[in-house]
Amino acid sequence: MTPRTSLTLFLALNLLFFTYTSAALLPPIPGITLLPGITVLPGITVPGITVPGIPATPNTPTKPNTPTKPTIPTTPATPATPATPATPATPATPATPNTPTSPTLRTPPAS
Repeated sequence: MTPRTSLTLFLALNLLFFTYTSAALLPPIPGITLLPGITVLPGITVPGITVPGIPATPNTPTKPNTPTKPTIPTTPATPATPATPATPATPATPATPNTPTSPTLRTPPAS
């Protein structure tokens, strides 16, 4: 048997043992008497066993909804006055062209 199998078997047996012992230590549920091997739900009658059902709470009528007041339609808002168009900017005057300067002559170095 591999270690994994033995660990699985050990955990399964522990689960069964502790589940059984903890269920055996719990107090019995009042009002339910069972024969071995018979599962009984509340309100179901099995020959020889009667399980009392939980009494139902009566329905209390609810208060009807109060109708809401109709909404009064609002008057539409007056449209905003259109903005006046901006005056166009005056075009800039063209710059006067630069006059060319006369070239400076270089004197050759004295030898």
